[in-house]
Amino acid sequence: TVQEGLRRPTFYKLAFAIWLFSVSICALTTNAYPVLLAQGLTPATAASTAGLMGIGSIGGRLLGGYLLDRFDAGKVGAASVCFPCLTVALLLAFPGSALAAGAACLILGLAIGTEVDCCAYLAGRHLGLKSFGTLFGAMNGLMLFGNGIAPVLANHVYDLTKSYEIVLWAQIPACLATAVLFLMLGKYPDF
Repeated sequence: TVQEGLRRPTFYKLAFAIWLFSVSICALTTNAYPVLLAQGLTPATAASTAGLMGIGSIGGRLLGGYLLDRFDAGKVGAASVCFPCLTVALLLAFPGSALAAGAACLILGLAIGTEVDCCAYLAGRHLGLKSFGTLFGAMNGLMLFGNGIAPVLANHVYDLTKSYEIVLWAQIPACLATAVLFLMLGKYPDF
């Protein structure tokens, strides 16, 4: 039931993981174009490169579904939310490189596509299906709240520092903390 789900620590671990990842990633995805411009790409290259996130996301959905059928979803989720660390590493190590930026955007898209599927799967497995709509809806509400505040926070940082570098570096601890939260979910309960 909803009451039972809200009493489970798993609900709060998963909800916080979803919120944290959404704030972190949305700060980067919604600002991909200006981040790529700040990295030294031309406007046309930045726009076409940012579009690679969509292709990566479709691939992430397909890959995530395949992996969820074969492996523990907590581990799949933990691995997928670490991918943006590679995105950050590529962007910071190779500023101005269209190839590195393209790879970074594809990797970011893969992470987004896989993570979204993992969250729904983990919520169903850890909280059951009796009140899945209400419990996962609450988590999605937190995710959308995170999506809403992320661009404001990222652009405020840019306004203060005239750089997206802090936003990029902030991805690493946020993604690693999300991975730890996914791993802390433990085994699926037997309903």
